[in-house]
Amino acid sequence: MTTPEDSVPIRDAPPEERSEEPTHALRRRLRGVARILLGLLALALTVRGFVIFAEVFEEQHGQRTAPLCGTAEAKPGALCTARESGRVTKQWTEPHDTSTVFKLTVAREKAPAGSYTVDAAFYREVQPGTVLDLKVLRGKVFELGYQGRSQQLHDGLWPPLIAQGVLIGAGLVLLFTAPFPNDAAAMRGDFLSGGLGAAVMTVCATFFLILILWPPNVTLAIGVALWLIAAGTGYDHIRLTSPARRRRRTSGPRSPS
Repeated sequence: MTTPEDSVPIRDAPPEERSEEPTHALRRRLRGVARILLGLLALALTVRGFVIFAEVFEEQHGQRTAPLCGTAEAKPGALCTARESGRVTKQWTEPHDTSTVFKLTVAREKAPAGSYTVDAAFYREVQPGTVLDLKVLRGKVFELGYQGRSQQLHDGLWPPLIAQGVLIGAGLVLLFTAPFPNDAAAMRGDFLSGGLGAAVMTVCATFFLILILWPPNVTLAIGVALWLIAAGTGYDHIRLTSPARRRRRTSGPRSPS
């Protein structure tokens, strides 16, 4: 017979500690997937921006270099400019900050009427009923002419330039964010300022390249090189100033336990 003194109390076994390794591994995988998705989205936005840049440059290049349709220089199937007659149907001015914008509405022979911005000298030369010579590329009027005076039109130039700048700037923001997802909140100012700077510089550089009008391949290569420089410089800056890097530098090497 066992007495109470002979009995040995049995201690409850300690609860098994759950390993946190699977949770950490899942988080690492999710962060890796997020980085890949951000990188792909950044590249997609950037590529779309460069496509718009190429389209704008091709249009401007064609306006200056494409031969007149129906001439010996115009090869079958190649890009050429057409000539039309148009008639001024309306004139008006619009105040813009400290200047005045001069506008014309011109009726076309083969397309609906369009409104165009012209300079003050050309505006004063014409009046409602004046017949103008129109230069057209791919259905779009890019030059008005009257008695030897020509007026280049840039009404539709700025929207695509701004659009491609915004796309490329947003692409750089996501590209900067992808390697540093844990620091995104702390460095959002750096990301946004870098993207805004890239967007402004993209618009300015594109406008400058359009004015110079080098060969298309050379211009595209310059655009890609400038983007690579901006991306590399921005990445180095963010990498060197990221909170994670500062934490590593201040903590120093861990002593072996």
